[in-house]
Amino acid sequence: MRTFIVFSVIVCFLGLPGTVLMASAAERAAPAEVQEATAPGGAARNAFSINAANLLLSTVDLSYVRSVSPGFALVASADYAWRNVISQRFLYRGSYAERGAYIGSIGAGVQWFPFSKAAPAGFYLAPGAQLALTTEGGYLALSADAGYRWLFAPGFTIGIAGGVSHASSRVMVTAPRITLDLGWAL
Repeated sequence: MRTFIVFSVIVCFLGLPGTVLMASAAERAAPAEVQEATAPGGAARNAFSINAANLLLSTVDLSYVRSVSPGFALVASADYAWRNVISQRFLYRGSYAERGAYIGSIGAGVQWFPFSKAAPAGFYLAPGAQLALTTEGGYLALSADAGYRWLFAPGFTIGIAGGVSHASSRVMVTAPRITLDLGWAL
């Protein structure tokens, strides 16, 4: 785990060599109708992604990011766990009887880009909230993440983030969060 975190921090600060950022591709030549869907300067305003890390836990986690200014973006997400034996048994404390089997959640948050000012690309800090559903009812989870998102021509995105989530239900749970987003920006 420590090696993964060190690797992700190094990749975030060095960038990926040999890549073409989407903003430079959009600045070269874009039709008028494409420029309307982008932020000033040619940067993408919308990004759709799937969390590849959660697929390993039998959960489909989809998210939508909408830039509202050069330094801020709004996030909406939803996930569904079709088979959650791994996540229930090894990642979360408590049993099915105490907390119920996890079914899915919807969430919302904000991403703040303090250094890049080209949302939704670059380093970000992201507080958020999720309303989760289990077989025993629902609960609220609050999260805080830090991550980095790259945009490549013609629109492919890769993002990595880590953070913590705190859930309040019958059993209080604080768990680490790891996100590896793969998606598309418009």
